[in-house]
Amino acid sequence: MNIKRTSPTGESVVFGTEPLYDKDRSLTVINTAFPNFEIKFIEGEKIYSNESEANPPYEFYCETLLIEGKKNR
Repeated sequence: MNIKRTSPTGESVVFGTEPLYDKDRSLTVINTAFPNFEIKFIEGEKIYSNESEANPPYEFYCETLLIEGKKNR
């Protein structure tokens, strides 16, 4: 979630029509997809990467989210 790709000139890099979810949107999508589950969200690591060999080159950043679910009876 919160995926960001930034070109060397500071512009946003997006591939095609990929969805870019922030934390609130991510939680909404997951809760909607699993309505019969008790869901626990645990914030994970933040990932940074320099993709200088990509075409176009970009800096990559995202946050991970660990999801633990238990089906309600």
